[in-house]
Amino acid sequence: MSLLQRLIEWVRGRGDSALIDEIEAHRALTQDELERTGMSRSDAAAESRRRMGNITLSREDARDVWIVRWADQLSRHFRYGARGLLRERGFALTAILTLGLGTAATTTVFSVVDSELWKTLPYPDARRLVVVTSRATTDNADIDAISIEELNGWRAAAPAFTQLAGEVSWTQRTARTDHAESMSTSEVTVNFFTTLGRTAILGRVFDDGDASQTNALVLGERGWVRLFDSAPNVVGRTLMLDNEPKVVVGVVATDGSMGPEAEIFVPADERAITVQRPLLEMRSVIGRLSTTASAEVGRRQVQAEIDRRGAGDPTRRGRVARVRDLSAYYRTTSTERPLFFFLGASVLVLALTIANVSGLLLSRAFRRAPEFALRSALGGGARAIAMQLVVEAGLIAIPGAALGLALAYQIVGLVGQVIPSDFLIRGSQITVDLRVAAYAFAIAAIAMAGFILIPIGIARRSVPASALGSGIRASALPAAGRTRTILLTAQVAVTLILLAGAGVFLRSFVALTKVPLGFDPNGVWSMYVAP
Repeated sequence: MSLLQRLIEWVRGRGDSALIDEIEAHRALTQDELERTGMSRSDAAAESRRRMGNITLSREDARDVWIVRWADQLSRHFRYGARGLLRERGFALTAILTLGLGTAATTTVFSVVDSELWKTLPYPDARRLVVVTSRATTDNADIDAISIEELNGWRAAAPAFTQLAGEVSWTQRTARTDHAESMSTSEVTVNFFTTLGRTAILGRVFDDGDASQTNALVLGERGWVRLFDSAPNVVGRTLMLDNEPKVVVGVVATDGSMGPEAEIFVPADERAITVQRPLLEMRSVIGRLSTTASAEVGRRQVQAEIDRRGAGDPTRRGRVARVRDLSAYYRTTSTERPLFFFLGASVLVLALTIANVSGLLLSRAFRRAPEFALRSALGGGARAIAMQLVVEAGLIAIPGAALGLALAYQIVGLVGQVIPSDFLIRGSQITVDLRVAAYAFAIAAIAMAGFILIPIGIARRSVPASALGSGIRASALPAAGRTRTILLTAQVAVTLILLAGAGVFLRSFVALTKVPLGFDPNGVWSMYVAP
């Protein structure tokens, strides 16, 4: 006997003992009341037992409402269902593998869509982070480059934002003793990391003192690995960046939430504007809204400052402010549409998978019609049969979902390497987490519902007399042909939709490969040299 079975028996024994004691207490109270009416002790005892009725039946009725009784019934259904599937290993493996592959495809696509479009940014109180931009009112106008002077004006005029930080990226050259390398660099205002709520994994991030002493440098995790091979003593070391010495003050973890991140961060010079550098052009201004302000309030405040500046500066006249959620800003319509298409296609694949497994279960249910009839004839009600079918559906759906989740976990690790880097903003952030696991087991729940309905319908239509007397055949059931037709029609319809979508994609891909470039690309290479 297993440990679980022993535990169940021990709990059941203690429960039975307590129930016997309670029933006996009720009987003793009844006997005392009868004795007070003048009845003798023996007569009162006999009458109290008569009034209590069948003690054994009372114990069984009371035990039926206990969770131990429910668990015991569930355990019996589980053992019976497991034995049945073990006898039909081919059927069980085919159903679980089919459902697992369908779940893996859908879960993988969901992981990509979730990471790219829906997942909350990994910053404290990320819902208050926004991107503030300025642009002309004409269609397709580029976003304005914002100087430090303009950014300071926005900070003063927009109290709806607790912080506003700017960033601009380019490539700089690092010189070491043996060679030089080009590194992706971001010049940021000193409050850039604190605005996002990011902290350093080594050392510190920029502080107010770095706004005027611009020899500090913060390494991104990729830059730390590339330049210093993840050396733990990197803080305080000097690095030549475009022939200027910079001191490493900290290292920040890789963060692909806003696309590929710089390897090196340097502080922007926020001192007075000089002739040599009249503008620090920042394309991205990130703001953190106060707890009491909305994005629209912040936009109006920034717009008022833009209008004030435009009155004296014709180059800034006619500009409009826009405030967008940080997560939504780093998404493009060109990315969303293909992702939603692939998600819809994966759901259709899942529907086809469930239909295929339902077809297998349909055949099995027809073969089990005599079994359902026999159980009904022996007193097994519809509730007991339904519980048995629920457990059996779970024995297929849950392992199938678990298999699909395990496959998706393996596939997701390759997705970021296969998908082009310019297609996904957050290609490095695709993970299988609790949200994805919940999605996979939601699929299992939906599949279970589909798997249960068909056998229950067959069980309800099984006539005990005909099934037991003549050995009913699957094809003899009235619902057999109709159910087969419905499943077959659904499978053909979904398959045609998938084939049509795949054909459109394939044709588009072939057409793109044949677009004339205007030159012969064979043997032609391009090269860029950073002087």
